[in-house]
Amino acid sequence: MTEAISVYKVFENNFLDSKEKKLVIYGLGPGTQEILSHETGFNILGLMDGFREDGECFGYPVLSEARAAELQPDIIVIVARKNSTRIIAKRIESFCRQNGIALYDLDGQDMLVADSVVELQHPYFQMSADELWNAIESHDVVSFDIFDTLLMRRMLYPEDVFALLEQTSGIENFSKARQEAERRLYREGEQPTLQDIYREVQKALLLDEVKVGELYRQEIETEKKVLIPRKDMVGLMKRAVDEGKTVWLISDMYYPADMLREFLSNCGIDGFHKIFVSCDYGEGKTQGLYRMIQKETGVDSWLHIGDSPEADEVAALTAGLDVVMIKSALEMVEISTWDYLLRLQLNLAERTVLGGILAEGFNSPFALYQSEGRAEIRKAFELGRIIFAPVLMGVFFWVMDKCTGVNNVILWGARDGYLFYRMHRIYQKYIQQKKLPRPIYFYTSRMAAMAGYPTCREDIIYMAGIGFSGTPEEMLLLRFGLSRDEVLPRKEGETIEEYVLRHEAFILKKARLARERFKKYWNSLRITEEQRIVFFDLVSSGSCHMCAEKFIERKIDGLYLTHILEDYERKKELHCEAYMEEDYLMQLKSYVSSNYEPLETIVMSTEPSLEGYSKEGHAVFAGEKRTEKDFEYLSKVQSGVLRAFEEFCMLWGDGKAEIRPQFAESMYGLLRKKNTRIKTRHLAEQTVTDDFTKRDFVMKDMFD
Repeated sequence: MTEAISVYKVFENNFLDSKEKKLVIYGLGPGTQEILSHETGFNILGLMDGFREDGECFGYPVLSEARAAELQPDIIVIVARKNSTRIIAKRIESFCRQNGIALYDLDGQDMLVADSVVELQHPYFQMSADELWNAIESHDVVSFDIFDTLLMRRMLYPEDVFALLEQTSGIENFSKARQEAERRLYREGEQPTLQDIYREVQKALLLDEVKVGELYRQEIETEKKVLIPRKDMVGLMKRAVDEGKTVWLISDMYYPADMLREFLSNCGIDGFHKIFVSCDYGEGKTQGLYRMIQKETGVDSWLHIGDSPEADEVAALTAGLDVVMIKSALEMVEISTWDYLLRLQLNLAERTVLGGILAEGFNSPFALYQSEGRAEIRKAFELGRIIFAPVLMGVFFWVMDKCTGVNNVILWGARDGYLFYRMHRIYQKYIQQKKLPRPIYFYTSRMAAMAGYPTCREDIIYMAGIGFSGTPEEMLLLRFGLSRDEVLPRKEGETIEEYVLRHEAFILKKARLARERFKKYWNSLRITEEQRIVFFDLVSSGSCHMCAEKFIERKIDGLYLTHILEDYERKKELHCEAYMEEDYLMQLKSYVSSNYEPLETIVMSTEPSLEGYSKEGHAVFAGEKRTEKDFEYLSKVQSGVLRAFEEFCMLWGDGKAEIRPQFAESMYGLLRKKNTRIKTRHLAEQTVTDDFTKRDFVMKDMFD
């Protein structure tokens, strides 16, 4: 865990030039308290907050919007965690604009500057399925290219198939030898078969017949795994067949026609009349294959559809054919707002993930029709597969790397660990050699854990000081678990701390009972003293981790997507690591860490939040606030994540998969409206409630 940098120091550095201006600080949290504890030299008029409009805090007046407008501040500085900063900015944006007040976050970022959408222009954005069909309809004979036209690979680049084979086979330099063998044969003017290529590979790597035969078969099997249909193109081809057109498939390929038929059939593609393949005819498209087809069939001209400018356009036009060009998924990315993904320096695991994403997002060659370059996500399944899966897979493989071992137990904390637990069970099917940690779906929640935390007055004071948007009476009911009969009337002028401490005996008694019930649940998990315990949570300051350690009196290692630093000694003593490391208190700088709420929503189980444990140690749940529509949507998003994950595992095998935070960050950036048109809106319409703080988070507030 990295050390926290002073919030005041960050504030001072970023607003040093604003000491002569009138400032208001928005936020009543520990960051604001630290800033105001210094002799700042800043002209701070007062404080604002979404839940208070009067009174005093840290020696400064709390201002309503009306009072703030009267004081005419020059700048409002939001001092809050990054995810809260974004929501606050949207809440007060119109107020600031109406009153001519500048709005900044703690980093000095102007929060009134919109994340603007750039409209790209390209002629291909006018390519539609209707336009292509009109061309098909006017011809009696139509030919289609195969690879990247009717079929595509779930890999970023074709040669990644060879890199994958090198990894799974363990044969050093295989990928390089495989590529060089193919290039050399084509350079010499041949139209090789796959067998020809492997004879060259055998010579280069000095392999025996058995090993080269295994590699040959593995390449074919890998192709079967990665090949998928471009559904819209297959639909047009089948429509042409149904309309009585003569349909041919023409390919420059080292697979012979019979093998291609098998690949096509596996993808549901049939009904065409003939396949013409370069390795069967000894001529490629640019060498005279079209002329050979004309001579064999007696047909001089037809419509050809493909993606290669040289082989499918220039060569076909030279042969006197009509041509319509489509773009491969990779070419479409290059002209879209997703093009930044291709500039990333990626390892093989990341390229494999990205290849699967592009195969989903750009499966249709018409995906950019009238799009201004922004791809579109219409379905919940696509949202899970394209945007959420890369981040969750990155976190999962990072956790596996941190806790792989026969004597380890991984507690996937409820409810954020639910989808990871399912991923873990899938992963177990594909890992043969590694000793994976034992997975446990661990029933916990901040509400249930903190109910047993207080063992002394100082613990109660700490809990009472954590932000809460309800009344003190509600805090006693919800956070401390008291019954209504146990809640005393509040005295006039009594502080919240004084009021809560009058209930000390009740609170400590309830906490003791909560710990006893937790221990019964813990004992049911059958974790031995010899086993290392690892606890996972998505985004946390460590409350559940801290409580579990206290209750079982054992050290637990914590792993998080993002660990929120808190200035509390017991939490500082926790041993924890984060996938997305952040470098100072309050500010979560990555886009993933600043916008984790959608992730938190879609990884959850369908069970309600944990309220506590029964006297037998069984999980007791709170009431469910989600609807059947919410559950249906959740199931579809999670299905998309799990599909992407399992497809990756099927390809990857036993090798270590490293999906780095930088890549996950870039993929999650597709959530931004400047990159993607997200048409599935149910997630944005949800409201998430944190019972511990009694605060609602409206998801639409975070969507661009």
